[in-house]
Amino acid sequence: MFSRLFPGAAALALLFSSAQLQAQATTGIGVTFTGQVFLIDVVNGTTILIGSSGINDLNSLARDPLGDFITATGGTSTQPATLRRVNTQTGALTTVGSIAVQGSVRGLAYDGEGALFVLSDSPGNDKLWRIAPGSTTPVLIGATGFGSLQALCMSPEGRLYAWDVSPNLSTAGKGLIEIDPRTGAGVDPFPAATSFESVQSLAFDSVGRMFAVGSRFFQVNRKDGGLGNAGTHGGLDFRGIEFPDGMTDTDSALGVFTSGGLARINMRTGATISITPSGAPTLLRAIARRPSDGKFFVARTLTGSSSSTLFEYDPLSELFTQLGAFDMGGVVGGLAFDLDDTLLAVLEPFAGNSLNRLVRIDIAAGTFEVIGNLPVSGMRGLAVSPTGVVFGYDAGLGLCVINDSTAGLSDVNPQIPGSNQNSLCFSPRGDLIAARVGTRNVNILNGTEIPGPSLSSGALNSIEFFSGPRSGVPTFYCSGQVNSASCLASLSVDGRAFPSATLGSDFFVRAFKLLPGKSALFFYGTNGRASAPFFGGTLCVAGPQRRTPLTTTTSGVGCQGLLFFDFNAHIASGVDPTLVAGAVVNGQVWSRDSGAPNGTNLTNGIEFEISP
Repeated sequence: MFSRLFPGAAALALLFSSAQLQAQATTGIGVTFTGQVFLIDVVNGTTILIGSSGINDLNSLARDPLGDFITATGGTSTQPATLRRVNTQTGALTTVGSIAVQGSVRGLAYDGEGALFVLSDSPGNDKLWRIAPGSTTPVLIGATGFGSLQALCMSPEGRLYAWDVSPNLSTAGKGLIEIDPRTGAGVDPFPAATSFESVQSLAFDSVGRMFAVGSRFFQVNRKDGGLGNAGTHGGLDFRGIEFPDGMTDTDSALGVFTSGGLARINMRTGATISITPSGAPTLLRAIARRPSDGKFFVARTLTGSSSSTLFEYDPLSELFTQLGAFDMGGVVGGLAFDLDDTLLAVLEPFAGNSLNRLVRIDIAAGTFEVIGNLPVSGMRGLAVSPTGVVFGYDAGLGLCVINDSTAGLSDVNPQIPGSNQNSLCFSPRGDLIAARVGTRNVNILNGTEIPGPSLSSGALNSIEFFSGPRSGVPTFYCSGQVNSASCLASLSVDGRAFPSATLGSDFFVRAFKLLPGKSALFFYGTNGRASAPFFGGTLCVAGPQRRTPLTTTTSGVGCQGLLFFDFNAHIASGVDPTLVAGAVVNGQVWSRDSGAPNGTNLTNGIEFEISP
């Protein structure tokens, strides 16, 4: 669990037994203002000195996605601060780079993608900055509207928090503050929860609990901003705390235990904690997150019943809102939203029906439509890819592709049987994850499964990440050109995959309503969009553009011509070194149209980010 980041086993043994080490969520690193580095436990208050850096003015601590601990020293309105990497074996600091943030650094926080947020003090109005992955150049996001902020941390669901301390001994600080990472503006979510406590650092542990350090260690209640006593630390001046396996906004998920309760899960480590609130509905079966607004929905089916109740669930307030009951003729085995925010459900066999059933639910109308019976009886999990492909997991067949119009089904790989998983979902990085008592990374092209972490407690019926895939989802923009057959040339995507630096195939850019049998090609760039007149159409791709090999549209009559281009295969060929994970691609299809005034035709534009 601690890998290379922590001191040797002898020091750790002073804190925990070997069994406790495997499950310990509250062990981390702390740094003091005077440059000491400690191994800490925020619950029992134990601290062990790792070493002294010999450098003063440490006022923050954050862990990057690679597991390194980063702090900052110095900084004034005219002099840059210095980012430093902490050696958690010795306490020594090494310089990462200088950052000009117009003040001293009061907080650091990474998001799951590796961007570093920096909170700097500024008289009367502290500022939020962002440093892109791989860079040391800060970009000002904006002023927070608060002048006494300390600490910064990113929550599992992507909320950015700071703490407003008392500006003097006679006036209480505002306490927990939420900052908009897009604008820098801060909001006090709990105006009544003022505090004299001088919190200096905030951090989330491996199961998503927020801890703070000030005069002692605290656990923070994010429902009301209150501080609950945790361990004491003997008066040490801690200015930064962080956990080696702290839950981030790319590895955090909600799950439904097979017992029907709720869980919060660290999908990177398998650490799991029950979070079922008092008075919550029992016998929950499945959970799904709506892509457009990030809201969670859970289904409950009582034992022996064919009727399911749907709830909206707010993880922060822990409140359930009942939306309606649906007598769909079976127990809900899996839920997933498609790209149009339509909720799909797979039902387990029930009563006289020996097959799974696929259902479409209209939440707003409170109605459902049975699409049809699936030709299997062991289907549980459902997941929709960034390009709209519906996947299901059958206990016997393994990974399958489902036609959500007809309930037709195809086995992704008949040579690989299922491993009896209960749930499917796509991670923020675009990986397809299956889960029951452990997790598995499932290859969407060939159905192979790579075992992941085992869950620390309980088996799951269903899982869903707090964030959906952040790349790979294509968007369409710009205007296509009407061809000489009076058809508007357009783009879509096809295939089981999404744009990926590693999958190697099966993400097709598809052009349709083209003239048949004509020369055509897909061209693209990685420098953004354009909108410029071009031979009677609109050029939608900023230069420089790269052309793919010339091909011919499919045969037919009228506007039946099609073009398919496998962009994943193009990435895998290595012909373009700019096509790496994180690159944003803009593309368009050109085709010959001898009947047009300028002899050519252009489709609309497509934009997508390449996933890992």
